[in-house]
Amino acid sequence: MVSKLKISYPHINNKNRNVSTFDTARIVDSTQSGMLRALYSPLVEFNNQGDIISGLVDSFVWKGGSLIFKIRKGLKASDGSSITASDAYVSLKRLLLLGKNTHGNLKSFLCPNDELKDIKSSCSGLKIKDDTLILSPIPSRKSLLLPLLTATEFAIVPSKSLDLETLKIKNNFVTSGPYYVASDDLRGNVLLKANKNHHHYSTNIAQTIDLVPNLDPKQSLFDLLEQKKVDVMPTFTWGDFVELYNKSVKNEELTIHKTMNIKISYIQFTQRAQKQLSQKRRIAIGKKMRQAYLSHFNADTISEAGKYYLGVYGEGALSSDQTSKLNKLFDTINTENETGSGIIMVTAPTRVEHYKAIFQESLPQMKILETSEHHAFKQYTNINDMPHLFFANTDSSFRENVTLLSYMVSMGMFAMDEKKSKQWLENYLDTEDKEKRLMRLQTVHFDMLTAPSVVPIVASPYLVVARKPWKLKMSDQYASTPFWQITNEQ
Repeated sequence: MVSKLKISYPHINNKNRNVSTFDTARIVDSTQSGMLRALYSPLVEFNNQGDIISGLVDSFVWKGGSLIFKIRKGLKASDGSSITASDAYVSLKRLLLLGKNTHGNLKSFLCPNDELKDIKSSCSGLKIKDDTLILSPIPSRKSLLLPLLTATEFAIVPSKSLDLETLKIKNNFVTSGPYYVASDDLRGNVLLKANKNHHHYSTNIAQTIDLVPNLDPKQSLFDLLEQKKVDVMPTFTWGDFVELYNKSVKNEELTIHKTMNIKISYIQFTQRAQKQLSQKRRIAIGKKMRQAYLSHFNADTISEAGKYYLGVYGEGALSSDQTSKLNKLFDTINTENETGSGIIMVTAPTRVEHYKAIFQESLPQMKILETSEHHAFKQYTNINDMPHLFFANTDSSFRENVTLLSYMVSMGMFAMDEKKSKQWLENYLDTEDKEKRLMRLQTVHFDMLTAPSVVPIVASPYLVVARKPWKLKMSDQYASTPFWQITNEQ
């Protein structure tokens, strides 16, 4: 049996983006999320059918207003040390203290009015008793807590791996997930080894994984696969889905996994653009960029024009009346005279030349610059230092998804300022009636598309490509690449 797997991995060559710097308390993109999900497991997780099942716990049950977790008996970290309810308690308490999660504020669920100063501070909604972890959310948020806890940010980091003074992860060698870091040269070459104590462990998964960094910004992760330098191209790659898919299906040595159309490629207008550019001009820019992208890649039935961020049929999708108004608004805007004059767009270094070739055909005067820092989390002292827009990809959902909404607020995607966005999310979470929540979601979705603060470009599947005999057993509902769902049964 082949037990060693090589996976292409983006960004890892950046000195500020080494695996050693990744932290569950601050996940800004799918690269970090995918890696951390392999290293740390949550209390509960979604299975491939979309059901919430046990992760690090034997059982979870609601008793009154409290969610009771029984930690798995004999649960062990990658080094063989025990993982207990105390580890889970400390790991979650750390998140409450740091308060910088991009995918959900757990403190607002458990103890919004408690002042926490250190790891010994008490949170009224977070308790432990023997091998039991007890979470007691405020009543209005009870129904949303369990799905929130499936997110990678709420995965459990063993206390042995934490510095309880700084609250930072001090190593990735002692982990709660299916893998641990066996070596890391801090230049992008990382060796993972399987955690044989984990509930996802089997002899069919890769026993060792080499993460192979992409050191050439002009080379895609698929190039590494074609050159046989790696065995797997994960979902967290860049490039057009149709192009990658068509290349993959022609190669009989490869096996393919694709998701539903949950990958949204979009442009987001910054606060600078929303204040300095008219609605008509933002729509004109968005239309020309969408048309250029779709015509360049000849999108077919595999991908579709991205008119909506939350899908057509998902929870939060626009009503027929809203859809009609959105289409009419965009149809009335003339793009003939829009050249991109004075407009600055930023994107990741690996994508600059790729997108210049596409967008500057229709917007020849738009400057396209590279940035190694995620724009949404960069601090600007002057609004005029901001770019006008950035191009990015993210996953959407067909279901109500609190972690996704929290990320959208963190990214500044709503057509409102940061303070109002955060208040909208708090009001949303406090709305117990799901039907009313979804009406709020539908409205904010409509507002962000018509303002517009966001213009979706294309909706496509995520793609994982593996060299045979490796098999891919992932769900088509999720954007992640769980390393333990890549198997070799020969």
